[in-house]
Amino acid sequence: MQQIPEPDTLSLSWLRAALADEPWSRRAELTGFHAEPTPIQGLAGRIFRVFLEFSGDGEGPRSLIAKFHSGDPDSRALHTLRRMYATEVAFYRRLSGSVGTRVPHCYHASGSRGGDACVLLLEDFPDSCVADDAAGLSLPQALAMADSAARLHARWWNWRDSLARETWLASWTEMMELDLAAARLQSGRSGEALPARTFERELGTSSLRRLESAPVTLLHGDLSGKNLLFDDGDEPVLIDWQLACTGPAAFDVAHLVAISLNPSGQAGFTTAVLAAYHACLVASGVHGYTHAALAADYLAALEVQLAHSRLVREHLAPGSGVEQFVGWRADRFASALESARAV
Repeated sequence: MQQIPEPDTLSLSWLRAALADEPWSRRAELTGFHAEPTPIQGLAGRIFRVFLEFSGDGEGPRSLIAKFHSGDPDSRALHTLRRMYATEVAFYRRLSGSVGTRVPHCYHASGSRGGDACVLLLEDFPDSCVADDAAGLSLPQALAMADSAARLHARWWNWRDSLARETWLASWTEMMELDLAAARLQSGRSGEALPARTFERELGTSSLRRLESAPVTLLHGDLSGKNLLFDDGDEPVLIDWQLACTGPAAFDVAHLVAISLNPSGQAGFTTAVLAAYHACLVASGVHGYTHAALAADYLAALEVQLAHSRLVREHLAPGSGVEQFVGWRADRFASALESARAV
């Protein structure tokens, strides 16, 4: 299906065609729908809850989530440059059924050839809730998220050749370089040349080398409470795969701790989260990666992500909402790093 609809051009015929491969579509005729914006909207696009109507005793879902590219041209250009639309479409098409943890079922995923437009139809969890990163996860939520991350990482642990065949999947360092490129585009400086070796120098050669020698796995890339749905299931649902990439597992773990744990209680929570994550990693079949190695990689990942956030912030337009958000992230990484060094 080549056509990528906008929210206001979504039609019954398009939905019928998009959902035609679902087993229940042969038994349930879709007769109507209506779409409403969700209360929480993403930075990269527009999110709608689509309510479906079926004839008779149709067995299809009563609602689903529709994700579209951004309607703002500037935002759309930034997220296209970061490959976010193309990455999430490819993830749901190619990997979502084998990630090792709970993710939404994908009914349909399509994107434009240039990667600047997309639409995804995903399983809805209407009774779920997301955590508040600003306030911080509760300890049970943090431990549940650590388990989900460990199962994801264990499933793809050191599968370098298999991941390399997914040519759409960037490495973690490529994703950080795209972040910097997007920051320069946002501030109107994309045409300016950067000093040689800026990226490596600013992020710290020793920390980068340590992480580059660590085991490679599939990363979520934005592991935090806002991307985890908690419902009545045995495990939470991991959503928003626009920044999926390959790299060291500690990159995800450091992001989770820094962004989603309250700095005031971080020291105690961090110890528990790292212990739970490592235990689940071992239980999921990963051997030869010690807790000490995890702790050292975690520290290096905090150092790199703090330096990266500060570097990106320097290239953003001062006073913009994005600059303020990246500054908040830098503060969280700094707090997590201070806590880690004190242990």
